[in-house]
Amino acid sequence: MAPKKQSQGGAKPPVLKDDASSKDQKRLDQSNMLTQLKSAKATAEQKELLKMYQDLPRFDPKKSVFLSQWKSDKSCKWMHEYKQQTYTEKKKTLNAVSGYGTKFLVQE
Repeated sequence: MAPKKQSQGGAKPPVLKDDASSKDQKRLDQSNMLTQLKSAKATAEQKELLKMYQDLPRFDPKKSVFLSQWKSDKSCKWMHEYKQQTYTEKKKTLNAVSGYGTKFLVQE
């Protein structure tokens, strides 16, 4: 009988692709977030986050902001600060003078 050949290299370690693994990790995080927010145990802030997240367009950058903030604090206590910030921004834009004409025509 001939002796068996022994392989020199053995099993090759898996090659990690940073780009693909980060996309996969983001997809897993999004799935995890949506599953937890849809659960019956979700708080009012979490349900509000879910509604805001689902109302956004498909590739909106705010979705990744929501995901990163949710990953850091899953209780969604930051939602109150986020709502205050957006309310303040909306209030500033509503109070801004826009239009054309003299300042006497625009002034109310």
